[in-house]
Amino acid sequence: MTNPRYVFDTACLEKLDEIFASPTKWKRPIMPGPAEIVDLFVAILRCVTDRFAHLQQPGHKLQFLKLLLDLIDDFRIRCLQTWKSSNEFDEVTSEDVLIDYVIADSLIHVQNVVESWEDLPV
Repeated sequence: MTNPRYVFDTACLEKLDEIFASPTKWKRPIMPGPAEIVDLFVAILRCVTDRFAHLQQPGHKLQFLKLLLDLIDDFRIRCLQTWKSSNEFDEVTSEDVLIDYVIADSLIHVQNVVESWEDLPV
């Protein structure tokens, strides 16, 4: 029998694959705000939080927190890989500088969102 948590973890990682494959992932909206990828990633985190926020068992809460930490770490690693791949060449273009800024801004925005959740009961 398949572990339900494994199925959910896999679904979350597949969703991350989708958002990182989007050609518009680092695009910013017309109004000031985070890149598209941040809104999508925060939506994933909120979905996980909504689904597991009411758990009663301490062991289940710990698994939930581990899932959130794994997702955040995976997002961080993917952002780092994107940054490294954009800086592999000797020539630095204005687009490379822009993506560096957008990635840094995205990570800061995700950090701020997660910090705002410090009062959650979990």
